[in-house]
Parts: sequence; structure tokens; C-alpha cells
Amino acid sequence: MAARDPVLRVEDLTTEFMTDAGPITAVQDVSFDLYQGERLGIVGESGSGKSVTALSIMGLLERNGRIDRGSIRLNGRELTAVSTDELNDIRGEEIAMILQDPMTALTPTLSAGTQIVETVLEHDDVSRTAARDRAMELLEQVRIPNPETVMDSYPNELSGGQRQRVLIAIAISCSPDVLIADEPTTALDVTIQAQILDLLHELVEDRDMALIHITHDLGVVSEMTDRVAVMYASRFVEIGPTRELFVQPRHPYTAGLLRATPRKTDTEPELLSGTVPDPKNRPTGCNYAARCPHATEACREDDPPLVAAEDGRPVACVRTDELGYLPAAPTADPTETATERAGSGGDPLLEAIGLRKEFTAAESILDRVLPGGDPPIKAVDGVDVSLGAEETVGLVGESGSGKTTLGRLLISLTDRTAGDIVFDGEPLDSLSSDELRSRVQFVFQDPNSSLNPRQTIRDILGHAVRHHGTHDGDVDATVRSLLEEVGLEPNLVDSYPFELSGGQRQRIGIARALSVDPDVLIADEPTSALDVSVQGQILALLERIKRERTLAMLFVSHDLSVIRHISDRIAVMYLGEIVETGRTERVFREPKHPYTEALLSAIPRIDPRKTADRIILDGEVPDPGRPPTGCNFVTRCPHAMSECGERDPALVAVEGAEDGQRRSACFLHHDTEKPASRE
Repeated sequence: MAARDPVLRVEDLTTEFMTDAGPITAVQDVSFDLYQGERLGIVGESGSGKSVTALSIMGLLERNGRIDRGSIRLNGRELTAVSTDELNDIRGEEIAMILQDPMTALTPTLSAGTQIVETVLEHDDVSRTAARDRAMELLEQVRIPNPETVMDSYPNELSGGQRQRVLIAIAISCSPDVLIADEPTTALDVTIQAQILDLLHELVEDRDMALIHITHDLGVVSEMTDRVAVMYASRFVEIGPTRELFVQPRHPYTAGLLRATPRKTDTEPELLSGTVPDPKNRPTGCNYAARCPHATEACREDDPPLVAAEDGRPVACVRTDELGYLPAAPTADPTETATERAGSGGDPLLEAIGLRKEFTAAESILDRVLPGGDPPIKAVDGVDVSLGAEETVGLVGESGSGKTTLGRLLISLTDRTAGDIVFDGEPLDSLSSDELRSRVQFVFQDPNSSLNPRQTIRDILGHAVRHHGTHDGDVDATVRSLLEEVGLEPNLVDSYPFELSGGQRQRIGIARALSVDPDVLIADEPTSALDVSVQGQILALLERIKRERTLAMLFVSHDLSVIRHISDRIAVMYLGEIVETGRTERVFREPKHPYTEALLSAIPRIDPRKTADRIILDGEVPDPGRPPTGCNFVTRCPHAMSECGERDPALVAVEGAEDGQRRSACFLHHDTEKPASRE
């Protein structure tokens, strides 16, 4: 094959799915070349066709899906014409894919090692012993600590980061020429995401593989790719070098995505209104016209093809040469930034003192006290936290830090082991269950699991209104009013949750929380699985509701770029303890704890011209049942000293802080030890 021949060439790929209502086109006229060693990003919102493009290339479509037309050539061979057996041989040896959800991609009844070994045996003529040795080498290459243990572990026994590494090991086991990574870091914490991205970058460089990285995270694309294709409603709308396209976008959709993405700075993102059109009912003309601020009547006549603009970049827009380059960053001065938010200066509305929660993992008391027995898991370990009236506190940390448990303790969804909780000046225990639920409400992370699938929206919200809310005798009118308040059409009252999009379901969860007119909202990762456009809409909705109803809010997230734009104050949590607190802008400007510093450094940069001075933390959050001796962070801290492994630092005020709210639990800034022993 000639030096500049593409390793993968896709031409006019069109994929459709057969449904009861007829065929639906999910990918339309997609074309691109991919060269050896090149990293191509495919970015766009959910429903744009990104994953279907990858599955079409891999020949892994569902039974009702088919390639209607087009060509897919890998190393010069036409994949649409090969037999199933030939395709099975090609997959793994020449092209491999890392699927989005490792829990569904891995077989739950086989150990991780067995699944790697079987992949090697399928494609290479080696002994089982040699295949197992190869599997061990692969686990080491993907930086899994204790690979011997992981070899014999089942997927449910591994963390999300470990499962993703196992999938990567399987994908690279036969050294493919092309690796497709479909949202490989979507469900991971920002620190683990940084590890996985660093690993993928290293593997592609060392093995000279071509990479297709599919994601809706523009920061990841900015750092990981050489070239990017922006996809919208089944079609590519713009393709170009990442450094050029992210700085000078030409298509209004590309520019809208970039401006809607939260950034590490205090620049407020611009809301990208609307959603991707339903593939069963796409509009006449340009698919993006209904959301485009530059649309004219000409845009509603024909769907523009992807053609070269005056600078040579392929763009699907009839006005591209007229509009020129569009702003990539928000241009309007924000009316309210995190720096300007005042929050509450009065007494706390909700306060926890010395809050502790232990979960017993052992089966008996003897197991807990005998050597080798399982100790209790200290999910929340002596936490002090407060929330003022009309204030938003962002609670941030990796999975396993105890954030969700802390939120549940504050609303008595989980019983505490020790500590005090005071609400509006009174002990929380003095409030009846009905009074507590009418004043403090919880917005759950996954609306799929918190909404009854057998009930309509009318039933779900109507029950909450009748049981806790105020409705003046007209429940149905109140339900419709709630839907309008969260930006939904009242005619959705007779819909079931499964008929709604993820963003719509999350709005229903917020409406249910608002039905009782609470004083406090505790929002647990309400935007973690949403596209940037829907994420922005939900954040704007929460901000508006908080302002109009004068609510206080605890916003739980592992995404600091989101926390930056909604919080007055930040509390950083690690392994059951608060390790830093302070005003949002000051924490971002000058983090005091090494863990906070690492979290901030791991935020992907949207602007590819800026290099990331990233701190890659080793490993993952330790087992909360067996925390390290001394400081919880000592095993991962790049600044750890000998005393950090001997004593546990207290959370105390930072010397020289302008206010009393900057606190840090680190011996780099003070020498105060935590008084309560964790043993």
C-alpha cells in the first residue's frame, strides 16, 4: 500500500433501520479518509449518528439495521462485500472497537483474563499459556495495578476505570491498524478520564495505529485528535484540522457546540437551544435551521451538501462563505458570573457537624474484629458542611468519595452513624418526615431509575402534588404548570418516562422536586450523562428556578467545569472527607489541596492552542473499608511527605485567607491534625 493511501476510506455511507413506521436513516452520505497514525474525532450530540457510523464500519449493526449504500475500504479491501467469517477475522486483527459501556461489552460470567485470552486465541495460533502471558503483558501495558488479581476478577469486581482498561487490552490484543473508541471516558471521573486519554494517546503513538475517537466532549476532542468531523442529524456538517476548526469554526452548529461547552474560566457558556430533530420527522431543508441564529428562508429549502468553503474546509452550510469564521468562545458579557455571585452571608440554612456514615460489609461482628475480617466502610468520615439560604454549594470529587452518601444523609434518605444535622436552626430529627420532604428535595442522577416506568407523567407528578404540595384543589392544573416551569409542553402529561429523552426525564425529576415548593434542592449529578446542549439547558433551568424560588442548592458533581458555572462555593471531597472548601473563583484561581489541583488540571482544554499542564494521579480512590494510614490522599499525592502517612490533617482555615471560608486539610499549609481517630 502506498505511503499516503488511507488505511480506512469511507465513501457515501448511508445506514438505515427498519421500523414499524418504515425505514429511518441514521447515517447519510458520510465520507472520510483515515491515515496510519492519524487521530480523527467524530463529535456531535446524541442522536447525530456517531455510534451508528462506527457500528456500520465494524459490521456490528442491530438486526434491523443495514447499510443502504456506500463503500467502506480497509487496507484496500471492501468490507461491505466480505463474508461474515472474513469480517470476524478482520475484526480484532485489522480493526477493533472500544465500546462505550464496558459493563455491557464484557461478559459478566467470564473473568477479565479469560476474555483477553480467548480473543488472542481466536486470532493467533498460540498456546493457551502463551495467550495468558500475552494477556498479562497487555494488562501491564494498559497500566492496571496488580494485573495478576485482575486476570482472575470478574467485571463486577472491577472499577469503571479498570473495566475500561480491560476493554482497551482486548481491543489492542492483536495490534489492529485502526482503533475506534466510542465514548470511552463518558462515565468516568475526570481524573480517571485523564489516565485513559493519556493511555490511548501513548498506545496510538507507540503502535502507529489510526484512531477514531467518538465523543460529545469537545474538550476531549481538542486534546486527543488531529482532525475532527462534526456530525449533526445523520450527516457530517464540517470537517477540518482540530486546531483550526476549534479556533475558527465555520458551521453554526460547530460554533454553537463550542460556545455552549463549560470552560475552566469564569466565562459563562452560551445556551444552545433546541435538540437534534427526530430522525422520523426531520425538517425540510437544513436539519439545523430551526436552531441556527443565522438561518434564512434559503436554509429551509434544501439540505446543503458538504462542500469546500473558500478556505478549502468542507462545510454543509449555504451561507458559509458569507458568514466567514464564527466566534468559538462566548462573546456576550455574562450578567452574572461565579465571581460576582454573593450567595448567603447569614446563618446556615442546612448544616452538618461531624457527620459520619459507616456501612457494614462483614457478615458478623466477629468478622469485623478478627484479623482479616472486613472492617466497616467509612463512606462519610467526620464531615462538616453548611449551606446558606439562596446559596449554591458545589460538592465535587471522584466516584467513591462519598458525595452521594453525604447528600442522602442531609435529607435522611440514609441513616447517619454519628454527627448532627441542623435545618433552619432546629435539629433535623425534630422535623416530621412530611415536613422534611416538603422543605428539602432530592434530584436523582438517573431519572430512569427514579421515575416509575409504569406511571404516566400525570400520575408521577400528581402523586407528589397531592401528597406534599399545594394545589388549591386542582392537581391537574398544578401538574401542567410544573411542566411549563421546567420547559416542557403540558401535553406530555400522558406520556410514559420511556417515551421521553434523557433531558426531558431529568426535567420531570426536577418538576417532581419542585412540586412541594422546597427551600433546599440537593441535585446529585443531574447533568452527568447529558450532551453539552442539554446539560446547558438543565443548568440554566436550575439557575432560573433557584433565583425565582429563592432556593438553596447543593449541587453534586465530578465535573469541575460544570461546578464552576453554577456554584457560589465549592467543597472538595475525597474518600469520605472534605479536603478543601472556599469561594468558587478562589478555589479555581489558587487551589490549596493537591487533590483539588489535580482535579482542576484534569479538565480538558477546549482551545487546542493551550497546552495542558496535567497532573496524572496514580491509581484510583482507595478502598474506603481500608483507607490509608494518615492522610487519605497520601497514596496518590505528588507532594506527600513522611508525616502525611502518619497523621491525618484537619480541615482548617487557610492562613492569610481574606474570608473564613477558605479551608484545607493538608500539611503543606498547616500542621493541625484531625482530632477524631478513624480507627
